[in-house]
Amino acid sequence: MRDFTKVIYIDTRVPSSDELSNTMVVIVGDSNNPKIEPLMRDNYQKFTYKRMWWPYQNMYWDLNATKINDWLSLEDTLSSQRRRAWFDIWWARDYSGYEQVIFDPNSRFNHQLQLETWPVSDTMYVYIRKDIIAQVWLYGVGEGSPLSEFTQLQVNVCNENFVQRQAISVFQSQVQPLSRPIGLAVDRNGRIYVAEEQEQVSQITIFEPNGDIASVYGQYGPSSIAGPFFVRPNSVAIAPSGVIYVADTWNYRIRAFDAQFNQLNMWGQPITLGENAPVEPFDGFWGPRDVKVDNNGLVYVADTGNRRIRVYTPDGIWVRDIGRSGLGDGQLREPAGIALHPDGRIFIADTWNKRIAVFNTNGTFIKNFDVRGWYDDFGNRPYIALDASRDLLYVSDPDASRILMYDTQGNCIGSFGSPVQEGLPNLSQFGVIGGLATDNLGNLYVSDMSYGRVLKFTPFERPGVIPQLDLNNPPLIVEITPEVIEMTAETTPERITPLDETTAEATPQVIEMTAETTPDN
Repeated sequence: MRDFTKVIYIDTRVPSSDELSNTMVVIVGDSNNPKIEPLMRDNYQKFTYKRMWWPYQNMYWDLNATKINDWLSLEDTLSSQRRRAWFDIWWARDYSGYEQVIFDPNSRFNHQLQLETWPVSDTMYVYIRKDIIAQVWLYGVGEGSPLSEFTQLQVNVCNENFVQRQAISVFQSQVQPLSRPIGLAVDRNGRIYVAEEQEQVSQITIFEPNGDIASVYGQYGPSSIAGPFFVRPNSVAIAPSGVIYVADTWNYRIRAFDAQFNQLNMWGQPITLGENAPVEPFDGFWGPRDVKVDNNGLVYVADTGNRRIRVYTPDGIWVRDIGRSGLGDGQLREPAGIALHPDGRIFIADTWNKRIAVFNTNGTFIKNFDVRGWYDDFGNRPYIALDASRDLLYVSDPDASRILMYDTQGNCIGSFGSPVQEGLPNLSQFGVIGGLATDNLGNLYVSDMSYGRVLKFTPFERPGVIPQLDLNNPPLIVEITPEVIEMTAETTPERITPLDETTAEATPQVIEMTAETTPDN
């Protein structure tokens, strides 16, 4: 290892996924491999070797002058074999001849001098990043042979199935941009609740479905003050009863309000112990990033810094914790976004483990599936939203300015969104993405923290799924005659795009305006 100039030694500490993201080769011993292997996922190819950590010393431990003279004797046939065995060890590390010379039926070391059974050795695992293997594989691998065969590189389906999508509506203040909008919720009447986390703003803004601002509640204030006082609220949720819950993130509290934002209850206190956080106090939090409410009224809180999900009754009585700190199944590291499925599953954005963790809401672990994203970490956490009727899970990749789309079994079926290259964003671009939410029709809402707005997208219709008709926004039919627009290869989409930037699909006489169709040329 002394010949490598960029070696980093981890010792007993478990590295983060981000520390390993740019690492080409990882070498780990048998005892530490269980800590490292979950971080490798499908980005690395694993090879298993034997590490000979000490030579076989019996051959010279009891040497003396008499034995050396015997071994150098030119008349003793056995001495000749010994000298040959020594040479083979020195020249080729071949111990086969030496085994024959020293064979003792009573020795426990007989026939243990092959690599696989070396008496003083340890199993060693070498992980090589697959893109590096792809570059060097054609040059050959010498005489070494891995104990596991080389697997085919996996295609990033999220990237391969990228689709261009445009928002059909934008929710924003006419006076000034929203102040770092992050958490989103949609009530049964279609009103959109937006948690704004800018420190000196810290409020909840409510939009009508048509984009008008209905109400604004809250202001910056410490946890000791009752009422809508927040410090950077990151999430808002609406219970079936109509109670509004706010994750008052940096007051380390959950606050409950009625529809007029009169405070009904609050609970929480700072417990910043991370992986060592105890169950008690039952209302201990470290920067809770998300809150959700199930159909029974139970409140689920992402206790992000303490690496768990805490479950409460509507009145704030602790019920259980879901997950604990770690890399393995049923364990979490920096859980952020939460999504609740009607069938009783809870989906969790397990940030530092770069995966979605799936549990039953009773706390039983079901499965993990990897997220091919979240590569940058600027403190912005991923949020998720479910469209259960279409079996869709939307996952934000906040710093990459895109949305990943999975089915609930963990198969990535596509992605959309891109960063703003210059100037102001269009309806398919984002800055840093905040929260996600879906409404009863499956429309997706995305908060753009960088540009202070919330964008609404129609549901992503997978093949074979019959779309639900939104009676409030029926498809727009526009008659187009050859005299008005002549469709040629030079025609650009902008020449037939209406002011709301809804895109069109052309037929010989009619263009039906829908949000899902985008002209190719």
